[in-house]
Amino acid sequence: MKASIGCLGPKRSNTDLVTEKWLEELHLAFPLTIKHFPTNQQVIDAAGMGDVSTAVVPIESSVAGGVPETLGALIRKNGLLQIIDVLVARICHCFVAFETFPLTEATITYSHPHALAQCSGWRAKNVPQAEQEEVHSTADAIRLVSENKKRGEAAIGTAKAAEEYGCVILARNIQDNPYARTRFLVISNFPDFLSRGADNCKTAMTFRLKNEHS
Repeated sequence: MKASIGCLGPKRSNTDLVTEKWLEELHLAFPLTIKHFPTNQQVIDAAGMGDVSTAVVPIESSVAGGVPETLGALIRKNGLLQIIDVLVARICHCFVAFETFPLTEATITYSHPHALAQCSGWRAKNVPQAEQEEVHSTADAIRLVSENKKRGEAAIGTAKAAEEYGCVILARNIQDNPYARTRFLVISNFPDFLSRGADNCKTAMTFRLKNEHS
């Protein structure tokens, strides 16, 4: 198996950009290919089965809290995966469409649930008429808008995703909290993969509570 790293896709999702930046900072002596998956669940499953050498997944946002899909998937792995590193990134959101139109003409906004939450104030003020629809990632939202080519449809995602999928940016930096951060875990089923010593070990605790009524 070629060394590879899994993350939520498609290309130019927030996780993809964080993964690229992390790889650049590592200065590895061997190539590490990025493999994209439709959901974080599939990313974690691939890491658990050894289909990828390592993986990057979002674990929590300082605005929207924990990422349920990631937390649930890690609990089900029951300690099988090890944390190699923890990454914290500032996430900047853009309001993106296939073509330019006034914000008052926006009819629907696609994005990841956390991105919608992180921009809820801006949306209430600038596009209150637009319905919202959740998709698996911010890049998936922009790709969908690009494919649909419908006036009034918009997505929340990265500037690089807008460029990647041939869309236009109607508004930049629309996140409500400019200081908001998202935490990502780098996980692996291979204990020694990219190991940087015991001092860099990380521990995450997950547990379940009985649902008992008093």
